[in-house]
Amino acid sequence: MRSNAAAVMVGVLLLVGTLAFAGDVRDIAVILKSTGKVEVGGARSQGWRAGVQGTRLNSGNRVRTGANSMATLIFTDDKSLLKIRSDTEISLEGERQAGAVSKRLTVDVGELLAKITKGGGGYRLETPSGVAAVKGTEFYLLVAEDGSATAIVLDGIVELINSLGSVLVGSGQTGTMQRGSAPTSSGSQGVPDWGGEHAVVTGEEGLLRIEFQDESGAKRYLLIKYEQR
Repeated sequence: MRSNAAAVMVGVLLLVGTLAFAGDVRDIAVILKSTGKVEVGGARSQGWRAGVQGTRLNSGNRVRTGANSMATLIFTDDKSLLKIRSDTEISLEGERQAGAVSKRLTVDVGELLAKITKGGGGYRLETPSGVAAVKGTEFYLLVAEDGSATAIVLDGIVELINSLGSVLVGSGQTGTMQRGSAPTSSGSQGVPDWGGEHAVVTGEEGLLRIEFQDESGAKRYLLIKYEQR
């Protein structure tokens, strides 16, 4: 862990959509904000392109950040928020089920802050040392170069799972996973201080309009209104 702080304030999004995303739209997430070098890729054999505000992300896309960079994603079905720190690469996969998207995110190395909406489609964050299963949770996930993972839970519960066991990590607790051993949970070991350094917005409101086409070719829009509170 790079540095600690007693508390973290995170920008909260208030969203208003012109329609509900359903089976006629492939997007599972949108880049809400990007700072520095943010890139989006497709399959492993494909190249990278710049990831900017409004870039739509489908199942199978990857997002990576360079040094001194940050990306904030919003998921289109349940409005969950994912903030990706510098030098991180994450793969996104999603399967639509009854209007929601069951999501599987893969992180080999890097750091992120997730604010998962309660009642959403469910999330699995896969790391080299195990899986973090979450629902209605706010937490940091730090994945080191050796594959070990640390989950620092700010609110809700995260279940850490690998082939050797599982553990529930509650609010104010820290969970760890390492290759070759079962996940463990302990009291808080401190909270990273970067979560509030690049808030989604800074004392202002904004409106993001995203244009797309449905299966019939008709042009549609999603309006996202956001503010910090």
